[in-house]
Amino acid sequence: RSSLDLAEGSALRARELTQQLITFAKGGSPVKKAVSIVQIAEQTAAFCLSGARCGITFTVARHLRGVEADAGQLGQMFQNLLMNAAEAMPRGGDIRVRFANADITRADHPVLRAGPYVRIDVEDSGEGISESHLARIFDPYFSTKERGSGLGLATVLSVAQRHGGHVEVRSRLGEGSVFSVFLPASDAIADVPVRAPREATVAHKAGSRVLVMDDEPSVREVAKAALEHAGHTCTTTNDGQEAIAEYERALLAGTPYDVIILDLTVRGGMGGVEALQRIRSLDPAVRAIVSSGYSTDPVMADCRAYGFAAVVPKPFTLEQLIQAVRELAPPSTP
Repeated sequence: RSSLDLAEGSALRARELTQQLITFAKGGSPVKKAVSIVQIAEQTAAFCLSGARCGITFTVARHLRGVEADAGQLGQMFQNLLMNAAEAMPRGGDIRVRFANADITRADHPVLRAGPYVRIDVEDSGEGISESHLARIFDPYFSTKERGSGLGLATVLSVAQRHGGHVEVRSRLGEGSVFSVFLPASDAIADVPVRAPREATVAHKAGSRVLVMDDEPSVREVAKAALEHAGHTCTTTNDGQEAIAEYERALLAGTPYDVIILDLTVRGGMGGVEALQRIRSLDPAVRAIVSSGYSTDPVMADCRAYGFAAVVPKPFTLEQLIQAVRELAPPSTP
């Protein structure tokens, strides 16, 4: 089990590095929904600061505004900001994270549009940044660290900009640094899930019929095994044509699928978008999840515009797959 955990951790770190490259390269449009930025920051801190010498405190303004954002990209942003702060304090110290509302007018800021924002300050008491480096810290591949990739702060800026926001930094040598992130506020209220223990993820809303379409045999096999372990019934197909035929067969037999998971792109065959259009003509109430590793595709950024109800970006963990099905599947019948 420990070896598998190490392998999974390596795969997820590789995913994070790839996503950082995509985030500030052309594409990487955020998949936005109402999120709790405080919860994302706290969960990220618990993960990336484990074993670090520094402590962390969070201060949250009363009636903090909501934000619509890509939770994965915000997680990258917080991870890079917190790791940057921790590395600035090699002998230990405190990281202070503050969440506040900010109202920007045209005269206030040369970059941001006027309107309501959420401001996040990440402050360290570290070594500070020299004036000569301040102008370059957001440049891709610029790093003052021996083993640094130069992607961290470039990704922070890219994430903020893709969400319509911005990042500022204030620093003096010997006095620490403050990174301020501005994100456009939203009236949407985040649906904050209660994270269940890993062992309990299979216990709720089981018994659904799930159809999985993917052209990778290994993905089909793992998805089927995970979903059946969670108590669901799963059928797999290789491409869109097979998925349509199987969905229609189940409808005619009176055993319709509760959820379908469609791969966005299929080599030499029909992909998820066209397949869903055909399936919706058979069953307008179909509940569909789109899955893909191509995060730059517009379908992944706005899945509902294409008829999907949810997104599971690849590579995904088994918990993410099961959670997506759980959220869409109808309640279990006693």
